[in-house]
Amino acid sequence: MPLWPNLALGGMGGVIDRTIYTAGKVISGIMMDLVTDLAKLRRCQEEFRDRTSPESPSYWEPPLIRSLLSVSASGMPSFDHPLSP
Repeated sequence: MPLWPNLALGGMGGVIDRTIYTAGKVISGIMMDLVTDLAKLRRCQEEFRDRTSPESPSYWEPPLIRSLLSVSASGMPSFDHPLSP
């Protein structure tokens, strides 16, 4: 195993902070690309619609955990797991 997972899992602030900072730069760069290039935004929207449409051959199956989450009558999310008391 490389060294960085041990540092990150051990709570080394310097490693975690740099990772979050770099992820923020990547996400903001992608957002700027999508805001400034409408053709790229349209392609992303089309891909999203394609992947989330059940009729599509490249349909993305949601994680199983989604079926375990429900909303109670009060509107608050609840976790209904078969092993929970």
